[in-house]
Amino acid sequence: INDILDIAKVEAGKLELRKDVINVEELFASCSRLMSERATNAGVNLVIEPPEDVPVLVADDTRLRQILLNLLSNAIKFTPHGGEVMMRAAIGPEGEGELYVTDTGIGMTEQEISHAMQRFTQIDNSFSRRFEGTGLGLPLTKALVELHSGELKLQSERGVGTTARIILPQPAEDQREVEVLQALPPKAKMAQGSR
Repeated sequence: INDILDIAKVEAGKLELRKDVINVEELFASCSRLMSERATNAGVNLVIEPPEDVPVLVADDTRLRQILLNLLSNAIKFTPHGGEVMMRAAIGPEGEGELYVTDTGIGMTEQEISHAMQRFTQIDNSFSRRFEGTGLGLPLTKALVELHSGELKLQSERGVGTTARIILPQPAEDQREVEVLQALPPKAKMAQGSR
């Protein structure tokens, strides 16, 4: 129901984003805590690479968490027992934040990717038929990424796995420093200012 409400809000232009300065390490730790039991139950190894190169991102914290949880949930769901799901972060060539969720799952063809991006549709193969869902996970994730002026790219190969790449534009360096300082606790701000 929440996915249906969210996609309706996005389409009506009623979903407003906050501009949070997000500690990526904490974000990843939170996602890992929420998904580790599901991964263990599925017999899937969940690997979270420490985001050393990306200490902070400016985005809506709640929505970015929702985006990552949707992608992780899908990756775990479509990765057979003994497979692996990995999440990592990087800085792109233009200073944009890049988040990756990669799995060694069943993978998709180009046609299946296109189909999976449409609302209320699910890929119809013997593996996916074992799972219930609204068919809104990827379309909603894409809509939330685009609300951030970002881009969701899927690269997949049948029988090899899928990589979801989220590209999030970030404020220019000087503006970003101001936003990072605003997010720090008062003592940390004083220490930053005295450097």
